Amino acid sequence: MSVQSSALSPVRALVAGLLWVSAGTALGAGLTAPAGAADSVLVLSAAPVEGPDGLRLSLLAVEDHRCPVGIACLWAGYAVLSIGVTQAGMGAEIRLHTPPGLPELPSNAEFQGYRFSLLALEPAHPSASAQILSDYRATVRVQRP
Repeated sequence: MSVQSSALSPVRALVAGLLWVSAGTALGAGLTAPAGAADSVLVLSAAPVEGPDGLRLSLLAVEDHRCPVGIACLWAGYAVLSIGVTQAGMGAEIRLHTPPGLPELPSNAEFQGYRFSLLALEPAHPSASAQILSDYRATVRVQRP
């Protein structure tokens, strides 16, 4: 006889999270993480998104200096995201950068003990014409304290 825990196993949590992120990217909507997940993965756009524990996040601005589609560049470039974060009356603006891994352009930030990590920014390559904020989707991991 086996006993199942009400908590998600690591494999089930991973599968649920991947399905959830895929759905969020396809729909272009901000979604909250499945119940029982240790971390949350949120898809941000210009509209505010509810995160774990009453966090509220919104994409405020994107400074996109990445190589546009159809242009030959020597360097892939980078993007800077400004994200508004609020919880229980406290608020801050955090900045996340692409590509992840460059020490001078951090792709992680903290607020109230939560750690935010940029996982992806869509579109992956901007068009040569000016983008507007509603064109962007940022996938962000929120790690609980």
